Amino acid sequence: MPTTTSTTSGEGRAVAPPPLPTWSFKTRQQYGTWPELREFWRAADDLGVFRGGWVYDHLLPIFTDGAGGPVLESWTLLTALGASTTRLRLGVMVSGNVYRNPALLMKMATSIDVISDGRVDLGLGAGWNAEEYQRFGFGDVAAPGLPPVRERMDRLDEACAVVTAMRRSPDGATVQGRYHGVDRAVLDPAPLGPLPLYIGGRGERRTLRTAARFADGWNLPAGDAAVLAHKRGVLERHCADLGRDPAEVEVSAQVVVDAGIDAAVDKAQALRAAGAGHVVFVFDPPLRTVDLQALATRLDEHTA
Repeated sequence: MPTTTSTTSGEGRAVAPPPLPTWSFKTRQQYGTWPELREFWRAADDLGVFRGGWVYDHLLPIFTDGAGGPVLESWTLLTALGASTTRLRLGVMVSGNVYRNPALLMKMATSIDVISDGRVDLGLGAGWNAEEYQRFGFGDVAAPGLPPVRERMDRLDEACAVVTAMRRSPDGATVQGRYHGVDRAVLDPAPLGPLPLYIGGRGERRTLRTAARFADGWNLPAGDAAVLAHKRGVLERHCADLGRDPAEVEVSAQVVVDAGIDAAVDKAQALRAAGAGHVVFVFDPPLRTVDLQALATRLDEHTA
């Protein structure tokens, strides 16, 4: 990757260059095969252009008008991908909070972090897919449907409180909420890396405030540069209300590579100009390493 060098202002003072963009990729693991995923991730690991890779958290194919098909479970898959790579950071963008107890999720993430030498990023969201929630029996038997938005956001806030306490309390975390709580929960072994928390979603009143309060990064799952600029402004206002420096929250956005490499890179550059420090390129099957290599070449050109 190219490196940056300092420049000087008209008055001769050293001026720090703008940071190089951070690129990563995401593979939606529906319909594809494990060998295909492994080959794609290993190629990305070798290229050196991408900081990390992500998978999604679904149990049924999405955006397919109800069509069924194979989907590999995200965290199990991430374990295997961590063992198949040596450099890439690893994450689920994002884990649906309604699918797993947050303390158990922390134990899972920490285990993979230890196995992968400290490479895990923890993505968390409220969850939205009513069909898979009901079909896989996540709800209470007496109330099997996906909880309403307000309850899901309350649950996400409490989950973030649990995650934060467990990250910061090596001797044991105790948190008590309405939906989630822990009693002297210890991460042993402890994570080797920072295990940064990313919140994904678009909601201005709750999701962005949760990100401002708890997260190391916020991800916009869909939207153009204008949407990102607006949402970023909302995030910054929430940070101001909470007394937090917005620079502490990395802003990222996803770009689906469905209209060709050039179009994806153009959209990524527009998102960068609107304030995205991190862009995630989303690939659907069939996963072809030639597409990944073409994207890496274009990104190198833009950061040269």
